[in-house]
Amino acid sequence: MGISDSCLCLPKRHPNVVTWHVDPFGEDSMETYQKELSEFLEREGYQLERREFLKHITLGRSSFSEREWKKNFRPLPLYFHHFHLYESYGGLRYEPIWSHDLLPPFEEIESRTDLTLRIYGSSLRQLFYNAQIALTFKCPELLPFLDPRFEGHSIEEGILQLNAIINRANSEVKVPLMNVKFQGEVSPIKGILMWEMVVRACP
Repeated sequence: MGISDSCLCLPKRHPNVVTWHVDPFGEDSMETYQKELSEFLEREGYQLERREFLKHITLGRSSFSEREWKKNFRPLPLYFHHFHLYESYGGLRYEPIWSHDLLPPFEEIESRTDLTLRIYGSSLRQLFYNAQIALTFKCPELLPFLDPRFEGHSIEEGILQLNAIINRANSEVKVPLMNVKFQGEVSPIKGILMWEMVVRACP
């Protein structure tokens, strides 16, 4: 998971690529994976470019107005569905030659009344990182109020923190959410944790 927190036009001197910078939210597993992958490839004899790893999403390559892109940028939450290994054929043509599907951090469950989201995580801490990001997909206005320092040790502590985030947002900008209900249990499923988060929306 992460947050697209700024618009970058690359390279800096003569930009011809528009990207969104990605700031990981919670544990930075992407940085760890990239280092492990680079070390593996070097051990196998591959030569790698010695550039700083920049987490970003490429949106386009063409002539563009850097000022317009940056003026209209708005932070948004994101999460990754797959890993792909691409082969480059030149001329900006890439073909995936290997793919790995990832479990989503959350999924919405149909409900006639309240918003219900099934949250997944490898630990209680990650569960509540994912719950925060899930809320921002339904309500992006919550992004400035997220808390990456979550240290809760129970479902009740996590719900209290989520409601504190919603309350802070409502006191400053008003959001269409009232609170997370004190219900549901954390269940282990195939080596991960799952919790059904029920959110009461404003009438």
